[in-house]
Amino acid sequence: MVRRSSNGSMKPFNHCAKPHKDILEGKFSLELYAAKLDDVYRQTKNCPEEYLDPKTFFDRTFRTKSFEKILDDVEGRLKGDKTRDSFLNITTPFGGGKTHTLIGLLHKSKEWNAKPIVLDGVGIDANKETLWGYIEKELDGKIEKFGEMAPPGSRELMKLLEKHQPLLILIDEAMHYVSIARAIKAGSTTVAELTIKFFQQLTTAVSSLDKVCVVCTVPASTIEFDNDEEGQKLYASLKKVIGRTDKVITPIKSEEIPNVIRRRLFSGTDKEILDKAGEDITKFADYCEREKILPEGLTSVKYRKELERSYPFLPHVIDVLYENWGTIANFQRTRGVLRLLSMVVHSIVARHGDSPSFISTADFDLSDNDIQRELISHIDEKFSGIIYKDITSENSGAKKIDKDMGQGTDFGERVATTIFMYSHSGDANAKISATIADLKRAVCNENIIPATIDTVIQKARENLAYLHQTGDRFHFKLKGNLIKLKNDTVENL
Repeated sequence: MVRRSSNGSMKPFNHCAKPHKDILEGKFSLELYAAKLDDVYRQTKNCPEEYLDPKTFFDRTFRTKSFEKILDDVEGRLKGDKTRDSFLNITTPFGGGKTHTLIGLLHKSKEWNAKPIVLDGVGIDANKETLWGYIEKELDGKIEKFGEMAPPGSRELMKLLEKHQPLLILIDEAMHYVSIARAIKAGSTTVAELTIKFFQQLTTAVSSLDKVCVVCTVPASTIEFDNDEEGQKLYASLKKVIGRTDKVITPIKSEEIPNVIRRRLFSGTDKEILDKAGEDITKFADYCEREKILPEGLTSVKYRKELERSYPFLPHVIDVLYENWGTIANFQRTRGVLRLLSMVVHSIVARHGDSPSFISTADFDLSDNDIQRELISHIDEKFSGIIYKDITSENSGAKKIDKDMGQGTDFGERVATTIFMYSHSGDANAKISATIADLKRAVCNENIIPATIDTVIQKARENLAYLHQTGDRFHFKLKGNLIKLKNDTVENL
């Protein structure tokens, strides 16, 4: 959360976590968080520099345990270690770090003196090229033997690949290519079916070669392509073929997400940042214990660990975005969270002139067009009107609460913003609501008496038209709040 005095006015930030230059400059293009493997491979001009330059790339990449294991396994295979897998399948949810991992392998292959080739399932036109023809062209400079629609056998593939060892084949978005190829006829079958047969031959071929390794990405579910009956059958077939010899890998585990975010958005190593932030973290954990607003089931010691893990974000920010928003279809769990949080950090610095000590969901400026569009693009468009009516407009319920509270506070807006961020998920069984303790942790700091928020919540019940309460939990819905409607009716009478 941004540092504020007891009446809500700003206090100077500390400098424990300094945002990277591109965030300070407001560079949020999708390409910055979703680089194309083929662009890095071909060093295209439109590819962001941070992906092209190996040093910058690895400086901003938190090396998860799985990522380190992938690097180690692939390097070992390329150097002739037969105990290492020849075919690795990276399977993650949408936006889960697949392409980022392949870019890391591409850069490392040069250190390992291995020849890399890239097959981008989105970039290769299934109407014009087969994957086997494309591989021959990349390796030999022309298509001579693999120009037919039928894929070559494993022996023919072995002969081609063997002479280019050590060889690293990176295949991104394989299912995207298969999905497009299903509409292309090839005699009595389709290019999609032939492509799956090709993968069958490829797995056999590379298993017999000492210094060839294939790393292929496949989505964890069918949401990234046409998931009708035919699409699902093709997906199952591809997974089955690759699954004969593969080693399924998840590059990022949920507990590593905060480290990935911190490294990508802020300068310095984890140790450098946390060494400076130690005092702030201890103070906030002690404050939450003293005011009895610790998360349920946690002691101050355990919560301090959570704060260290998520810093400079409060733990609930990562949880709400990754576990709730991350389950919404087409919300990209890693790059989507990175892009949104980049906007939030930029917005805070633009408004207050410095970087924050803690960042909370209460600091998400819903009046910022970039932030609001990013959020609304994943939920019902009608929520845009609710944001305006209840939170951001001058006549909104939240602004009315702030006027009632006096002294220039913005507690009403911060409470309403936090409730809004808690109110969305793609999982029908998720808890899409915030407790009173959740709201106090999100809005308060050691200079604010949490009891103040009890007053704000009471006023929120009366002034926010779309706020709903279930027990001690609060959330926004598209339908109106009966208490507010009743109050408006009485006021009008």
